[in-house]
Amino acid sequence: MKALTLWRPWGNAILRWGKDIENRTWSPPADVIDQGLPIAIHNGKQIDGEGAGAIMVALKGERPAFGMDAYELLGPPGYVIGVVHVTGVCRESKSKWFAGPVGWCLADPVMLPTPIPCRGAQGLWELPADVERQVLEQLELAKEATHG
Repeated sequence: MKALTLWRPWGNAILRWGKDIENRTWSPPADVIDQGLPIAIHNGKQIDGEGAGAIMVALKGERPAFGMDAYELLGPPGYVIGVVHVTGVCRESKSKWFAGPVGWCLADPVMLPTPIPCRGAQGLWELPADVERQVLEQLELAKEATHG
């Protein structure tokens, strides 16, 4: 499974708060979109303080953003926290999350019940086999819990 490391709190924005565009300067490989497989979202250790402020502004009125503690806003550093599908690429969008120049269109975010520790990397990278296995196990458990 491919993974993308994001500065905190952008992973939470995707998985918890409806961020439907990931802004990059490059397009994802075609197979990421064509195969329809999820990519893992990895929380890096870096914090984007300006981004955290932008997220709080974007969430204003949608939830009590200013009531979040730092952990809820940022999430755990150095963990895989969920998965999302990349469904396409855009160069413009009406999404409040689009800043460009290249937007990865995101859908079907799933937060893992238990974040998984993992070392991150730049770009789109492959999860280690043991971490991928844990991600898939949690996704299967979450699917069973919702379909009962």
